Amino acid sequence: MKTLWLCNGILKRVAKALDIAENPVSGWLDGAAEGLLTDGAYTLTAVFPYSKNLRGTADGIGYVTFGEKDRKKMRAMFVAVLREIKPDIVHIFGTEFYHSKAMAEACKGENIPFVVGIQGLVSEYARHYFAFLPEKIIRKNTFRDLLRRNNIKRQADVFRRRGKWEIETLCMAEHVIGRTDWDKACVYAINPNADYHFCNETLRPAFYGQAWSADNCERHSLFASQSGYPIKGFHLLLEAAAILKRAYPDLKIYTTGASVFNPTFSQRLHRTYYKKYLADLIVRYGLQDSVVFLGSLKEEEMCRQYLKAHVFVLPSSIENSPNSVGEATMLGVPTVASDVGGVKNLMTHGEDGFVYPYDEPKVLAWYIKKIFDDDELALRFSESARKRAEKIYDVQKNADRLREIYKTVTGKRENGS
Repeated sequence: MKTLWLCNGILKRVAKALDIAENPVSGWLDGAAEGLLTDGAYTLTAVFPYSKNLRGTADGIGYVTFGEKDRKKMRAMFVAVLREIKPDIVHIFGTEFYHSKAMAEACKGENIPFVVGIQGLVSEYARHYFAFLPEKIIRKNTFRDLLRRNNIKRQADVFRRRGKWEIETLCMAEHVIGRTDWDKACVYAINPNADYHFCNETLRPAFYGQAWSADNCERHSLFASQSGYPIKGFHLLLEAAAILKRAYPDLKIYTTGASVFNPTFSQRLHRTYYKKYLADLIVRYGLQDSVVFLGSLKEEEMCRQYLKAHVFVLPSSIENSPNSVGEATMLGVPTVASDVGGVKNLMTHGEDGFVYPYDEPKVLAWYIKKIFDDDELALRFSESARKRAEKIYDVQKNADRLREIYKTVTGKRENGS
């Protein structure tokens, strides 16, 4: 079966062939691609945005890149690609960008079956974007924000605008792939006529076969995998950290991204007001020696950072099925996660970790303290989470399910359904 994927990021095999940096955010697609291609009856062409229009084959995977921003030209390019490759099915990964809508329109016009895979849902994320930030912070600007006309409020407006494209894409879709009660409910609200197909995701390869150990972790350390914009809730984690710091003077909070504290002149020119707000909170709460920004981490580096943590924390205001929770639980890192979106489909409160109301940093601090103070509880969470994650992120099972969905979708078309 000839499959064509529209992705938001580049696959690892293609990145190596083109000698460009891999996209750490979309690394989970590599696991899905490897699983699909273990069956020799399937071929894969990946279409993804890039600065140039390129095409070729990389280690058995075809690729087509597009740098086109004009919407009509983008759709025309997709039509040309579909006519040339003649895929049996198109899988649109994510609904966050206009190119997903353009590809759905192209497939409709060419009568090629397609399925839309839910990642996040920006139409819903927009409602949660401010994540309990003070009103005065939402409207403020740094030099960078003024120059780009892109402060926190305007960033939320971008999500709302992209959310309109997302809804139009889902309204065109006859078939949707999801994996949580939350995304199923959202899809039903948007397009009750779409066939919803359940399929779990596969994690990045580095997260299989390793296990967290209480003996090897850095005591009283936290890891939050993202902190760059309000939805990730790092400002709320800092409030919890201020509470914890009183009992644990050696507290460390690790996260990815460039440091927001004591930036160079150049960094100050380029930082967002949200990052300035994080820097102000770090000073206000006396956490200058506690918060560590790690920059951009590769897959293996991320894995090591998870294993180093005493507790993994997800403080987001909204998520669907966050791969960060999947990676943490697969490794068995004791986890405290906000009770948002589809998180409850990944872990059960009190069995695999703790879930808490995302707008309650005091509760977050309390649950972290319980794990810090009780190794038996941490180990119980670790073992239970790993067993559950091994079922959710089973590579073979998820690959088989994806192929089954493809056969179902194309079979319905062949039968005139």
